[in-house]
Amino acid sequence: MATLTSDEPNLTAVVRSTDRTGDLQLVVDITPDPLTQEHRLRFTVERSELPDLVQQCRGIVKAYPVRDPDGAHDA
Repeated sequence: MATLTSDEPNLTAVVRSTDRTGDLQLVVDITPDPLTQEHRLRFTVERSELPDLVQQCRGIVKAYPVRDPDGAHDA
């Protein structure tokens, strides 16, 4: 199981194995108001799709680099 963290307090994503064959499931929880709402999305991820998914994520990070909002790492 892998938990993908976010700076957004009401957003979580967890990837976990669903069975012995290695199939994966991505579960995303997101809500604007955790006291009154719950939104959960489940996606099946085939292992053969992982290389393309990783490439797409790298492309997103390259196009939209992670910034340090506090300026702690500014030169």
